[in-house]
Amino acid sequence: MPRATTPWPGAGVAILMVQAIWRMADAAANPCSTVAAILLAARLGVGGRLPLPPRQTGDGLTGNDARKSVPASLALAQDDLATDTPLCVGVGQGLGNN
Repeated sequence: MPRATTPWPGAGVAILMVQAIWRMADAAANPCSTVAAILLAARLGVGGRLPLPPRQTGDGLTGNDARKSVPASLALAQDDLATDTPLCVGVGQGLGNN
């Protein structure tokens, strides 16, 4: 769960601490569309108060304990995207369809 903390004692400013996950985009992806989709997904998650997944203990290269991962193929990724209506609407249905 996100938690608020201050950057130093007595700062009077709270910073929301959350787990950030970075996944590399394919080299063929448009960088502007990729960043827009990542930022929108973050906004939808925070705005919808979606729960954070469990903390990962693996390093992502030699070990990974994630129960859910990226799709194994482009076809599966397109199927997942088609079911994510808020994301498709946010980035534009044309981009979501292509």
